[in-house]
Amino acid sequence: MNEKGKSTLEKYENFLRFKNYSKRTVDVYVFYAERFLSAFDKDLYHISQYEAKNYLLQRKYTSTSQQNQFISAVKLLYKHVLK
Repeated sequence: MNEKGKSTLEKYENFLRFKNYSKRTVDVYVFYAERFLSAFDKDLYHISQYEAKNYLLQRKYTSTSQQNQFISAVKLLYKHVLK
């Protein structure tokens, strides 16, 4: 992951902590956001909505709960970073 991606994750983690998410939730959301960003060889701002949806649809989830966490983490990342 490039420096901009690391910076984005750091800002995301700080945002989650500021919003008083539990440590476990912060860890899980940052982990999933990192996996999402690592799947693309480009900046978050250049990942199209189609690419993001397609990635989330193609993933293999171990449970509905994991799927919900992953999608929620990515949605919050977009909402916070891209506004």
